[in-house]
Amino acid sequence: MGAVALAGAFNSRVHAVDVVSADDHRQAVIDSGDGSDQWLAAAAEDLFGKGTEIQQTGAEKDGLLLKVTATTNRGSISGWWPERTLEQAWATDNHGERGKLSKTQAAQVAKAFADKYVRDSVMGSDQVTRPIGGDADAAYLVTFRRYRQGVLMPMRLDFTVTRAGRIIGFTSKTVKDPALPQAAVTKSAALEQAAKTAGGKATNAQLMAKKVGGQWRPLWLVGANNTDVWLDAVTGAKTTPDK
Repeated sequence: MGAVALAGAFNSRVHAVDVVSADDHRQAVIDSGDGSDQWLAAAAEDLFGKGTEIQQTGAEKDGLLLKVTATTNRGSISGWWPERTLEQAWATDNHGERGKLSKTQAAQVAKAFADKYVRDSVMGSDQVTRPIGGDADAAYLVTFRRYRQGVLMPMRLDFTVTRAGRIIGFTSKTVKDPALPQAAVTKSAALEQAAKTAGGKATNAQLMAKKVGGQWRPLWLVGANNTDVWLDAVTGAKTTPDK
């Protein structure tokens, strides 16, 4: 009986310590996110318009950063604190709308918002706008991509803007441009090598920055024989990027 009582007391004590540890972690998350709710609420209102109300918020540690999320009466939004960069947002009403907005105007709508919340992704990026959907579901896709010496950098930024000028969603991947070794394999050489590797005709090739074994490398992504072939743009060797 004494052993049982001791075991029970020990288990009770361990449980109490776990509760305290959980409370400390929860408080640390709350403290590190001080001010994040107000920032995210302001971003949500800028995106979804006046009358946007926060219904639920959340926060999760990721290294030194805090991923903060919010659900509103008009959609969801998330971002990183204390960097103050948004990650993505989607309106509950995410259908296209008829309107007279031109491609140029749609690009201006997306850039105005991006300049305020994801400016690092806009600087030095190429902006492309194209129409999507039909007449009843009309919208524009506005993309931002950055190239360094012909290599597509890892940052990504995409907006969907309706013909009425409403942003119904965006996704952002904010990554600093990595330092890369100089690519030595030409596009034509990459196409030829990929064709031999895949045993079929190579149709297209894109030079982009990818991690291999945790290190950034310039890689050729080549479409050949209905498959993707990755080639190291420095050595020409076939490789596989990290997931």
